Amino acid sequence: MTTLVEHARRELELAGQTEEDPGYAAALTATVAAFASHGHSGASAEHAIEQLTALLKYEHLSPLTSDPDEWEDQSERSGVPMWQNRRNPRAISVDRGRTYRLVDDDSGATYVSQDMAFCKCPEGQCVCLYPVPDIGVQRGPVHFPTAGQVTTEAATPRCCQEAR
Repeated sequence: MTTLVEHARRELELAGQTEEDPGYAAALTATVAAFASHGHSGASAEHAIEQLTALLKYEHLSPLTSDPDEWEDQSERSGVPMWQNRRNPRAISVDRGRTYRLVDDDSGATYVSQDMAFCKCPEGQCVCLYPVPDIGVQRGPVHFPTAGQVTTEAATPRCCQEAR
């Protein structure tokens, strides 16, 4: 069976990368070799690839917060009140990081920073209340990729934070 490094070398050669830019091909092969040196199996490799892909795309691995150190004021540059997230530059906020949108998200979804959600857990269902600029408090779900089901038994004052 072919090793991952051999596979990378062969594919880069067949794609013309080795001839076109040997330094680039060598750098990619070295990256594959570093990954392969950790001996990942199926599940751990998939998880590592997912996280590595996110990091290489300058994405965040955990929910964003409204911490001022996480947001860079771009108001002067843009001419309107606007903050850009340092952990994920695609995240743009008009309220200092309380809520944000991802510039390449065509759904138009507005996300709520993790520390801005206030939770109540009546009747076994976790309901989050979060502030929306110029509207006051808006009721609704807060969705994060790692969100899980929260029951009354597991509910604590930090229930939504634990669910994320």
